[in-house]
Amino acid sequence: MNSWEKSGFYKAYTPTKAGTKEPILAYTKKENQLTWSQCEPYPGVLGLLAEDSVLVDSDEEIHSQNLRKVIEGEKLGALLTGRSGGRGYHALLKNGGLITKNHTHVMLACGIMADIKIGSKNGLECLKFDGEERSIVYDAEEYEVSLHGDIITSYTQLLR
Repeated sequence: MNSWEKSGFYKAYTPTKAGTKEPILAYTKKENQLTWSQCEPYPGVLGLLAEDSVLVDSDEEIHSQNLRKVIEGEKLGALLTGRSGGRGYHALLKNGGLITKNHTHVMLACGIMADIKIGSKNGLECLKFDGEERSIVYDAEEYEVSLHGDIITSYTQLLR
């Protein structure tokens, strides 16, 4: 079992077309939801977020760096990933029902511009692109839903 599977943030995986983030298979069909080992040979892989997962994707460098500072500085129960020469960080947290829909280009209350994807709305994360897998930058290893004083509280106030 690899780190992606151990984290519990993904219910399944699906391969992508070469050089794109477009899935090869209709990933919403259960029979097309594969294991990591089935997808690993492909140059691109998407992780299908588990029902209780939230992805905070911050691509702009300044916002991305601030996202990392908040996650690490507050020691949040999160998984933070990056890509070499990449376009920012992805933070994975547990939802607990606080966020009910996906959002694009929202300014979080803590001043970070991000996209928000949730597992209950078929959210995806690109874990491997052109043969290069995202790397884990920070891993709390114990993921919990925080209800006060953290990034979840900050952005749910804006998204309701």
